[in-house]
Amino acid sequence: MTLDQISNLDIYDGLKKRKLKSFFHIKKLSELKAAHYSEKVSKNRMEKSEKSVRLQFIFQGDLSKVDYIGKCFDGCNVYIDSSVGNYCGDHFTSGYIFIEGSAGIHIASKMEGGKIEVKGDVGAFGAANLPGDKHGMKGGYLLVHGSVGERFGQRMRRGFVLIRGNAGNFFCSYMTAGTVLVGGKVGPFAGFGMRRGSIFFAGEAPAVPRTFISANHDFSSFWGLVTKQFLKFGKPFTTMEFRCVKRFVGDRAFTGQAEWFVRI
Repeated sequence: MTLDQISNLDIYDGLKKRKLKSFFHIKKLSELKAAHYSEKVSKNRMEKSEKSVRLQFIFQGDLSKVDYIGKCFDGCNVYIDSSVGNYCGDHFTSGYIFIEGSAGIHIASKMEGGKIEVKGDVGAFGAANLPGDKHGMKGGYLLVHGSVGERFGQRMRRGFVLIRGNAGNFFCSYMTAGTVLVGGKVGPFAGFGMRRGSIFFAGEAPAVPRTFISANHDFSSFWGLVTKQFLKFGKPFTTMEFRCVKRFVGDRAFTGQAEWFVRI
């Protein structure tokens, strides 16, 4: 679908049919570079992805009440200069979504690839399973500069998530696999019912439940590789040094293979 075709899509405002371009201004990539997104991080990622992405466009205007942006997108970059509604990036396959504001519930649910970056906060059930589904996020990369709501990462299947702020209750509950880094405080019942997967608590870690046991075997080689990756993310992840980290494994009543890396 071309940029003109997207701009001329018919949508309903109540009972009146109107063109999409009457609500939002969509620009081509050449116009975008000289516009709002002049930040170095966003610009570099945009330029690196130009060769592999078929279509790139920007939404300008308040999208906080618009749901399902990026649903089933494959090979498309989307830049949004405000907040978005619910279910953003649902079944997102490849490409890049950048959100200047916050996002509603269920962002990156069933996401299979690509990258999503959110400058603000994220609502409940981020990267989690949709109602009736067994699995949540299945792949890709999600970066949240703010905080996330309750039950983030519930039944997460695969993927990599980086959260710079705090996390709500039941964080990564029933997680099946994947890697999550969180820099702030975490609410109660974190990791409840985890089966596999890894959580790195760079900030104030929650109390370790009795279903997790200490497993400080020699993981120095592994940790050396991990800390090199942390340097890319900046604070607070650069402070996770080997000497102040303890490893725990367990849940699913001790039979699980989930692991926590906790600052002590």
